[in-house]
Amino acid sequence: MENRSDYPLVSVGIPVYNVGPYIRKCLLSVLNQTYPCIEVIVVDDCSTDDSLAIIEDVKNSHSRGECVKLFTNEQNSGPGVSRNRVIDESCGKYIYFIDSDDFIVENTIKIMVNQAENRSADVVIASMQAIYFDTNEIEPAFSYSSLTIIEGPDAFANYVCSDLHSHIGISACNTLFTRSFLIDNDLRLAARKDEDALFLSDYYSEVGCAVLMPDITYNYVVRPGSIM
Repeated sequence: MENRSDYPLVSVGIPVYNVGPYIRKCLLSVLNQTYPCIEVIVVDDCSTDDSLAIIEDVKNSHSRGECVKLFTNEQNSGPGVSRNRVIDESCGKYIYFIDSDDFIVENTIKIMVNQAENRSADVVIASMQAIYFDTNEIEPAFSYSSLTIIEGPDAFANYVCSDLHSHIGISACNTLFTRSFLIDNDLRLAARKDEDALFLSDYYSEVGCAVLMPDITYNYVVRPGSIM
């Protein structure tokens, strides 16, 4: 039996809004992680469908259901505000964001934490693939060709700015952040649809060490009605 105290706590944040057909698979992919020490912070953005009922069912039936902490926004405010709530409510050394209609492979958190701990990284970013909800067809999405370590003042900013279209995926998801990095630099997400891109432009100049991983850990679900 693994001793949870031997592992740093990871806070996995899931913003939720009307994702009844998808949230169970997303939440199960997080609760079934091989990494033993997680908390799952679900922030509901005033859903009007059965999302909350599904979350409660998974929370009550899963062996790790006690890891799930459920919060509800006072009004519908968008995913950026919900992710900020995750930062505020989290207790982990690390924070990992996943969208509520996507899902991750079972060793995602484990391999990303290993890199973060070994490199004392501010951010660890892994690769992803796209999967179509209706057909299960898989297509390449954003991926990194090799394990890349970027260290030093402005090194990550220079790397990103050298080719914005090819070097970094424009998403807060599938990135493991050191919580102190977010808090110390007062990094927050905007209450608008392009919050990921704005957040990236805020944080990349503050990074002292970043790790880019070729491992495909994230399944981005292409589905009708997505905010994207």
